[in-house]
Amino acid sequence: MSIPASFFSWEVLATLAGASSAVFLVVSLTKDLIPPVIPVRIYAWILAWAILSTAALASGNLTAPVLVINLLNGGIVALAAMGEYEVAKAYGLIRTQRTDRVV
Repeated sequence: MSIPASFFSWEVLATLAGASSAVFLVVSLTKDLIPPVIPVRIYAWILAWAILSTAALASGNLTAPVLVINLLNGGIVALAAMGEYEVAKAYGLIRTQRTDRVV
């Protein structure tokens, strides 16, 4: 088994594990920057769609049907990222200051 040169690559971001980890990381770091009228769950879904679609573009597989199916896949990725957040919160790894703004 070799050690990867980087944590993320386009191939990794195209997977459920890679995309959900990226969404968890980006949302955790930026959720206080988005306007309060945008629910964090919708923000996570849009971000997941953007990550999956960008990974498809980088791999040369971006087509109109892929953009559409990435809407569904983005929902699955966002739900997985929300689950990661809940697990981290349950183990005390995350402290929320604003309870109305959780992933």
